Amino acid sequence: MAANVCWAFTSLAEAAYEAVEVEGGSDDATPATYCLSAFFDPIVQKLLETTDRPDAATANLRSAAYEALMEMVKNSPRDCYATVQRTIVVVLERLQQVLQMEGRVQSQSDRLQYNDLQSQLCATLQSVLRKVKKCVSGPGILINIVSYSRWSQSTRPRFPTPS
Repeated sequence: MAANVCWAFTSLAEAAYEAVEVEGGSDDATPATYCLSAFFDPIVQKLLETTDRPDAATANLRSAAYEALMEMVKNSPRDCYATVQRTIVVVLERLQQVLQMEGRVQSQSDRLQYNDLQSQLCATLQSVLRKVKKCVSGPGILINIVSYSRWSQSTRPRFPTPS
């Protein structure tokens, strides 16, 4: 059931983005806002939490949650940009945790799950970075991400190691 909810968010994000009239009429322009803007941050947070659920490896739940997260980001307006930036940091932290786990992977089953998780994180990171590149140009974005990452490491609790 939870995977179906994730797929619903995938469709909802796409439909909400397509329904927006972009100023200037350009298909490449990112809209300033859309009907999901007020709910964007909580949806992204819940999707991130879903990827860490103990049952995330069953019934394609983790894959569905990461796919929904990628669609939410891909179809996000400019007023959701701060959440997109924070998502980069979260994905980078998780990727770092996963890479540190590599030496502890022993069974073939664990190796498959490890490779799958690493692949999902890399795809999500690529999707988020693609959106950031589209929204902002110049080196300023990297400075903001690095600054936020350093700040978050000193002030936020660490995310649990993905299962």
